[in-house]
Amino acid sequence: MDTALIVALITALAAIITPIITAFISSKHSEKLKKLDLIYNAKLDAYTSFAKALTLSKAFNTEEYNEINKLINNVFVVANQKVRSALIIFIPIVDNHVLSKEDADIQLNFLMNVNGSEALMRVLDAMSEDLNSYTK
Repeated sequence: MDTALIVALITALAAIITPIITAFISSKHSEKLKKLDLIYNAKLDAYTSFAKALTLSKAFNTEEYNEINKLINNVFVVANQKVRSALIIFIPIVDNHVLSKEDADIQLNFLMNVNGSEALMRVLDAMSEDLNSYTK
């Protein structure tokens, strides 16, 4: 076979195969970015809801406590290990500051409690680090 014909066939084959390989790699990369975007948005929503509920609340009645527990469960689903570890320390502090409906007029601010504020800051810092790890 002629050398020029072999080179022409290889070039033609490369021209056919290269776009297929490029499209496959691009598709896989887009899929990975979409997954990261979905995970990031799920974490952002869960973390934001949690932070808003706790920083705006002064006292927890039973209804608010149940809502906070739902938010904590949502955070656990999407959180990394550092956030989960911080939450495990934080949860008993929240549990100790639940008011009965009769005592709801008492303005117990658990965030003024040193343990409560430090534990919440650890949780929020861990959440921030988790979210920042996606922007690097």
